[in-house]
Amino acid sequence: MLTPAMLPRLQALLSDAELDGWLLYDFRGTNAIAAGLLGFEGLCSRRVFAFIPRVGTPIGIQHAIEPGPWAHWPAEWPRRVYSGWRALEAEVQALVQGKRVAMEYSPGDAIPYLDRIPAGVLEMVRAAGATVESSATLVSHVYATWTPAQRASHERAAEQIADIAREVIAHAGAMARAGTPAAEHELQQRILDAFARAGLETDHGPDVAASENAANPHYVPSAAAPRLVQLGDTLLVDLWAKESNGGVNADQTWMASLGEPSEGLAEAYVQMGARATYTCAPYLLADRPRFGQQIAFAESNAVAFANSALGARTMKYPDYLDILIALTGRAPKAGPHLDAGRRATVRVDLALDPASRSGIDDAFFATLGYHVGALAPHDIPVVCGLEHHPVSGDDLKGFSAAFAATSAAPMFHVLGVTPEAATIEEATGGLAPVQGFAVDAAGLRTTWRELSSATEPEVDLVSLGNPHFSLKELAELAALIAGRRLVIPLIVTCSREIHERAEALGYVARIEAAGGKVINDTCWCFIGEPIVPPDARTIATNSGKFAHYGAGGLGRRMHLRCLADCVEAACTGRVPTTPPPWLL
Repeated sequence: MLTPAMLPRLQALLSDAELDGWLLYDFRGTNAIAAGLLGFEGLCSRRVFAFIPRVGTPIGIQHAIEPGPWAHWPAEWPRRVYSGWRALEAEVQALVQGKRVAMEYSPGDAIPYLDRIPAGVLEMVRAAGATVESSATLVSHVYATWTPAQRASHERAAEQIADIAREVIAHAGAMARAGTPAAEHELQQRILDAFARAGLETDHGPDVAASENAANPHYVPSAAAPRLVQLGDTLLVDLWAKESNGGVNADQTWMASLGEPSEGLAEAYVQMGARATYTCAPYLLADRPRFGQQIAFAESNAVAFANSALGARTMKYPDYLDILIALTGRAPKAGPHLDAGRRATVRVDLALDPASRSGIDDAFFATLGYHVGALAPHDIPVVCGLEHHPVSGDDLKGFSAAFAATSAAPMFHVLGVTPEAATIEEATGGLAPVQGFAVDAAGLRTTWRELSSATEPEVDLVSLGNPHFSLKELAELAALIAGRRLVIPLIVTCSREIHERAEALGYVARIEAAGGKVINDTCWCFIGEPIVPPDARTIATNSGKFAHYGAGGLGRRMHLRCLADCVEAACTGRVPTTPPPWLL
């Protein structure tokens, strides 16, 4: 709402746009943009104008018998009063004659949401001697600019609904393949249940539509007329939600093919020259990116790892833009492709005592990544305090995935570990960080408990490989599991390339001999029932990312534990009751 405190910002925008003022108009709520900015309440049954000049004091034009809507207009700002239409036109002319003014109109109705000024009013203002320009830029700055907290909320919601959409699509496919297809309205309810578990809310929907129904933009699934989603169907999942604490909506539309068509899409990419790797961790492949190499990655953990651990350069690219970059060999010259877009602006110092440091394991890096991402939701951080600790590539993989679950930043630095952070000056570009944080065991304990949503020690499934396991991790798992017998399912995912190498080295055989399962060409973002047992209530994982998304996407309670504890859980059905040593 327009206030004296807001006025300097608006006048600076007018100056930048070389406009003399912004002329706001409303009648019976036809211009919601103006009514919202002016703070109008109740019925506005007479025409009103308000002029915000580039320099000086705003002036309102009200009808003599209707002062009510102006209740929030500052008392120190004048209002001119009219009774007849000739007086109104004279007041408008006195304000705008010979000036360039912005109004809510869009030439050619190019932006329908903005086009709020009737043609007759536009003619009247122009007849008064004004040059009228579109207020699109002003409206964007006033109505479409988020605070950092709002943006962070939107991005968290977007990540969550993306994972929920993937899980529902995977569930629909699994049910169809099992011969027990789910109905559209059942999938819709599954999404709503996942929203509730994730702390998200929506005002209506979501839309779930199969094949012919997907062509209807206003289709609503119904239990009274159920449509089963079967193999061969095209499935549309349109969902939107926001965090229930007053967040900003995220809105996404997902399309899937159940059966052969999706394989056809993959084959089309292969025919264009792509290599089918089917992995969320392409940086584990033999031809992974090199330091300084310009690349185009899309998956959030892969972007964070490539930028941070490898020193390659990529933004977070959406689907299809990465394909266009591959076709053209050109990417936007912006963000972390440039030196300036890789500078750390947030410093995070670890304040852990020696006893806590001695017990650092893979779950520590998952927890720390999630925690640091929450501290720096939009800024690149540099983590200090691990310079003398051996940090492996798998540690950075776990950190990257969890960091990307809470931060929209494309990368991070770890002082003395990652390739562009040999010194604090190198990580920050020689500039002082804008913010600084200290992380102690108490802070990590709070984050670990947030990720460990299960309260009972019993476990029904062990999930590993989000992101995909490396060859080294499979070797470690095979050594931990050798000679033992699992009492609950343990499933690990990896790429086909890593699977082939692990099979040749005997790791897969050892894991499967104990009762574990190693699968490739998919990951936990797409896995649901029946691979996840329908009666499984709790899941143990060493992935901070899956501990975050699995709770909402699958509706299970999670245990975040190190790999050794996950193996112990698979063999005993329970996780240790004491927290990790680095939390004590």
